Amino acid sequence: MPLPVQSFGNNMMYHEVASPVIYVPGPPPLDSLRAIPFVAPLPPPMYFVVPDPQLHAKIVSQIDYYFSNENLVKDTYLRRNMDEHGWVPIRLIAVLKKVRI
Repeated sequence: MPLPVQSFGNNMMYHEVASPVIYVPGPPPLDSLRAIPFVAPLPPPMYFVVPDPQLHAKIVSQIDYYFSNENLVKDTYLRRNMDEHGWVPIRLIAVLKKVRI
């Protein structure tokens, strides 16, 4: 037995004229479709690494050590890369093991 066709909404100005939108109920979903959720799954949680608040101080302390007399006595690599004024390129400092992030 077919279900009766119902009008969807009403025509406010001309109530004697039927609404042009017709609602016809469709067939019930197949059993295979019942397992499909109607709501999209939640995205995975996002995790943000919180930077160490002491990171700046740790890097400065490490660079101070690299250029200390205690270290320069035995660090031939750093001394070889120094110019006549004791400067080294920032690229060299940036790739040192304990300064790299």
